[in-house]
Amino acid sequence: KMASSSTTDAFKVLLVGDACVGKSAFLHKLMGCEFENHYIPTLGIEIHHIEVETPQCGKTKFVVYDFGGRDKYSLVFDQQTGIHFSEYDCAIIMYDSSSLKSYKNVMVWEREVERIWGNDIPIVVIRNKIDIGGGHIYEGPLECFGVSSRSDIGLEFPFIRLAEILYS
Repeated sequence: KMASSSTTDAFKVLLVGDACVGKSAFLHKLMGCEFENHYIPTLGIEIHHIEVETPQCGKTKFVVYDFGGRDKYSLVFDQQTGIHFSEYDCAIIMYDSSSLKSYKNVMVWEREVERIWGNDIPIVVIRNKIDIGGGHIYEGPLECFGVSSRSDIGLEFPFIRLAEILYS
């Protein structure tokens, strides 16, 4: 199955999670940018183009819709642009492994994604900031990947897995 959007041969990815979990830093590192220590909140939606090399699928393109973590209403309707988003190929829910609140909200985000899009899209969880040590380990029904944007650990693995699922 390929993306149904106008972005030819690219899968549309919904990226959600609480504010301050590192969604934008994760994407910026994937695009080759340096890690930034200061926090800049995402307002509304940022769109990023990511390409990863997958062992089974070759080069796979993703268009990632990075939603600011403050407003769950923006999952359906971007108030800034008036755009209604209804078709994604997959979703990523990110949490900060050192934040109990963001960890607990993984299930809230999962319910919200499933409420809007049903069970029709694959969802994976990213446990960010694993380099800090300790923290909360997701043990839910979704596949989870530990990453660190600061230390460049495991960044491509969630996308490789999503490509495998989407191409199967």
